[in-house]
Amino acid sequence: MCGIVGLFAKSPEIEERLGEHLGAMLVQMSSRGPDSAGVAIYRDPAPSGSSKLTLFSADPLQDWEALAHELRQAFGGSPEPEVRSSHAVFVVEAEADGAVAWVRQTHPELRVMSAGQTIASGAGGRYPSDECGRTVL
Repeated sequence: MCGIVGLFAKSPEIEERLGEHLGAMLVQMSSRGPDSAGVAIYRDPAPSGSSKLTLFSADPLQDWEALAHELRQAFGGSPEPEVRSSHAVFVVEAEADGAVAWVRQTHPELRVMSAGQTIASGAGGRYPSDECGRTVL
């Protein structure tokens, strides 16, 4: 059974505590079992002509720094990984479609979780209460 929670913060008071509110909502879905939580956060837009990529690796030893070097070679700029559990968010100097195609062709072992100007998403395949503690909300 599917369940969705969301919060659109319209005031600075709510926005400052967004992670706390979102975490509490996700924990309420814990009875649905593992894999019942995912997070999509829209903030900090990528610069014009650039895109954010959120990538997932099943390998807990994934070398995100090596991937950053490859992305730098392919697209230029300085894409530093923002690692969140089994995910990493990169900002690349390319349109989303081109960057996604490159990742899928070059690294089929990685899963593209999101690509765009502002979205950064992730889910860790755990109970929501565990995921909230591992993800910076």
